Amino acid sequence: MKWLFIKSLDTFFFRDGKPFWRGDETISDSIFPPSPRTFYGSLRSYIILNNSNLIDYRNDAKLKSIVGDENSFGDLEIYGPFIYDYYFNNIYFKSPRDIFVEKNLWMKNRNCFILKPKDSENVNYNLDYKLDLVLPENIIEIEEYDDFLKDNFLISYINNDTDNLRNGLNSKNLYEFEYKVGISIDKTTGTVEESKIYTTKHLRFKENFGFLIGVNNEENYFETKENIFRLGGETRIVYFEDVTEKINQIIENIKNISFNSLNNNKFKIILLTPALFKNGWYPDFLKNESNELIGDFLSYKIKLKGCILGKPKSIGGFDLYKKSPKSISKYVPEGSVYYFEIINADNNNNNWKEILKNLNFKTIYEFYNKDNKDYIFLENLKKEGFGQILIGGW
Repeated sequence: MKWLFIKSLDTFFFRDGKPFWRGDETISDSIFPPSPRTFYGSLRSYIILNNSNLIDYRNDAKLKSIVGDENSFGDLEIYGPFIYDYYFNNIYFKSPRDIFVEKNLWMKNRNCFILKPKDSENVNYNLDYKLDLVLPENIIEIEEYDDFLKDNFLISYINNDTDNLRNGLNSKNLYEFEYKVGISIDKTTGTVEESKIYTTKHLRFKENFGFLIGVNNEENYFETKENIFRLGGETRIVYFEDVTEKINQIIENIKNISFNSLNNNKFKIILLTPALFKNGWYPDFLKNESNELIGDFLSYKIKLKGCILGKPKSIGGFDLYKKSPKSISKYVPEGSVYYFEIINADNNNNNWKEILKNLNFKTIYEFYNKDNKDYIFLENLKKEGFGQILIGGW
């Protein structure tokens, strides 16, 4: 695994999934964190252009095996994006959505809470499945902490250490938005088009901050001096730097803490990047059995006990080969949390803990059988960086 620090020479622009037509719309909004697909497409293009061109690369079997073509993906797989502080060597993750704080208080005075499912036998709701509600222990007015967590405070979260976690909720500003005005240009005449002024919402990181992307790198296709490529809307120029040695220890620390937090046959899956499910809001390996969502999870049978999800994230893209937008789908957003219980695990045997530990920073699509008719589609989502997970206890 190679980790790349990606820094912009100017601002970033990542347009959201809503249609935008200059003249009909005046403001093009930005999505943040950006979709992994944005990075995957840019890195595919970088590898092609750094080794060949958009036509001849198809004749290079080795290169094509890495990047694929317009009909299929190659072996390239990415992890992230996350936010990275290059100076202090810290990774920032989207905060899990079960972190809540007291409402209407100054941040430094707020208590924080990590919610978990509570038995809801006597609660009526309109779901087709029995799930426990995710609630605070005490009846107080609270609100979701919707921000980013530095890696050491993510470890506090996994450890259920709310005292230390509270100290990490004063997130400094990692970036700021800037609005830029543009006007549409007629491509045939090279002149401006009347009544087509628009505004775009750009992102500028604070000094020393940028994106962190992991890539599988068996073929060493990032071992080059040409470390500049284009990313996002308006194809802004960015550069990358290999920070693998600085990142590996952080990742290992998080994995080990996650392993130690598991107990009582219970675990939770936190989405680090958005995930697409055909079922909509819950993973497709779960099936309805007697009004409960139960599924085969590696060598175990698990039951969904509860979840806390964010607002669906509309993600599309642009097909360079067909020169047309890709269809837009609704993804479960990063930070969403699913709570599970292993039905058939032996409390005296910790094999299940070791298995779960090995799933950290992999994807939720790891659990799908190759016989699944959608396997190739799911494998492509995995390669693009969707559905990456972190395991924790509850």
